[in-house]
Amino acid sequence: MTYRLIRDEKKLLTVRGRCRIAGVSVSAYYRWLGEGYVGKEDGELLKKILAKIGEFAGYGSRRVTEEHKKQGMHVNKKRVQALMQKHHLQRKQRRRYVRTTDSKHGLPVYANLVKDVKVERSDQVWVSDITYVRLMQGFVYLAVILDLFSRKVVGWAFIPCY
Repeated sequence: MTYRLIRDEKKLLTVRGRCRIAGVSVSAYYRWLGEGYVGKEDGELLKKILAKIGEFAGYGSRRVTEEHKKQGMHVNKKRVQALMQKHHLQRKQRRRYVRTTDSKHGLPVYANLVKDVKVERSDQVWVSDITYVRLMQGFVYLAVILDLFSRKVVGWAFIPCY
């Protein structure tokens, strides 16, 4: 009798209703429900992902998915990505180092005139620098003047490179 009553109550309450009573979110409930669960299909897919990563060490989830699709497997990219994240198999992205300064030139290098100056108030020393910025139309120079005490921008200008 008690079992039947509980079963009938489950039919009356939706998952959302039960979560509201328990004071938890629906997503937390489903996360709790699926914790520690690795389905048979996920285990097989994980083995194939590991094999593919062993073959191609630099592959991320997108390339692994493409390789599986080339072999005729029906695989969802998000599923592959989730499995790779869960098992810490994501590839680390290497940042490309781009050197923008050419220090080995024959042009004169000016001395730092404020190296030994003790800055005690605003508007005592202004410093400037120039760099270039790439835009859709091309490159422009960016010239900036800073107040050395407050580190606030006093002025700036974009100058087109021709």
